[in-house]
Amino acid sequence: MSSWHIVPIRSPQFLLLVTVFVILTGLVHIGLISSVDKALEKIIRGLKLSELELYVITIFASLGEIIYLIFASIILTIIRRTRKAGMILMIIIVMIALIITYLKPLIGYEKPSGTVQLTFLPKGYNLERDSMLPSARNYSFPSNHTAVITAFSYIVGFSLLRRSGFSMYLIWLLPVAVAISQVLLLESYVTDVIGGFLLGITVSILMSNIMHLDIPFSRDRFNT
Repeated sequence: MSSWHIVPIRSPQFLLLVTVFVILTGLVHIGLISSVDKALEKIIRGLKLSELELYVITIFASLGEIIYLIFASIILTIIRRTRKAGMILMIIIVMIALIITYLKPLIGYEKPSGTVQLTFLPKGYNLERDSMLPSARNYSFPSNHTAVITAFSYIVGFSLLRRSGFSMYLIWLLPVAVAISQVLLLESYVTDVIGGFLLGITVSILMSNIMHLDIPFSRDRFNT
């Protein structure tokens, strides 16, 4: 099995990700993307999804909720061999949530109106809001759910590589599933989930380099 390394900050791949995200953000801000998003939204509204299909889609959408991913990062932190990955993941999730909370109002891209009504959910259950502050909840770019699940896939994918390369690639189905479900539920536009993916992987690469994800904690410091 070939080794897999963290993408360096000065690499062409990282610079390309940052450049694409900046360009996409600029296009969204000035409104050049809205016509494409609206056209795709119209197609999605025309879909006749059954209650069972919506239920499955809702489950996938929930995988991108911050509370679940924070809980997962706590579990990783408790386990010695994944402790550093868990700590880094928790920091990244909080960073992404804060960045998006303040970035959304600056970009001002309004979320789709009239999201899908989910009448079959258990009483008292609601999908998590995509932003923490009320001032950002009416805006959709970039998607917080997609960004944090992308960060989870990047960090956990790296941790799983030494045991199973197949698992590392399989885990990338998570951000794909969350992104598609968010779009189908009309919680986000296609552009929002693309922006969320770019932001999530960019922050993950940055923090993985700064905090040296590839260098495990010394076991000695935890032996008392």
